[in-house]
Amino acid sequence: MKQELLKIMECVTDGNKELIKELEDCITDTINYYKSHQEVFKEWGIEKDEEEEWIQWIALVDILERENYVAGRDWKDEKEDFLYYIGNLNGIKSKGLKIDSNWLDEDGEITEWLEILDEKWEKEGIAMFAFDIDSDSYELFPCAIEKFEQLEEWAEEAGFRIAYGKDM
Repeated sequence: MKQELLKIMECVTDGNKELIKELEDCITDTINYYKSHQEVFKEWGIEKDEEEEWIQWIALVDILERENYVAGRDWKDEKEDFLYYIGNLNGIKSKGLKIDSNWLDEDGEITEWLEILDEKWEKEGIAMFAFDIDSDSYELFPCAIEKFEQLEEWAEEAGFRIAYGKDM
């Protein structure tokens, strides 16, 4: 079983047992999980013949996005949409993080906006991180900077990557 993925889920959700259990079900019986969530996986471009590890990684990201712990944003995102989706993430609200639209240049790029947010939230010890899903979109989530090295290590042990959003 991919304990690393479960540890990532626990860390990002602050221990949401229901979501950890759902991911555990996926890891335990990936084929049946895929079958029961086939439409979701097809939206991600994942076919049933993909490696089980990749299905599990995408399941992790999908569950987190569905439950508003992660925001999937396109590389050419509009400032207004970026602010809306990032501002409504569970981690932003629960940590009481402020986002001021004046901080971000209307014509800026998502990596620039992420760098600005990281600078603004540095005092709170929070930064925006991303799951690498081998795409030109960003699967973003806020997390304590002190947890980054552990998240990065777990992802690498599972054969995947988590990085600062600005570095994706």
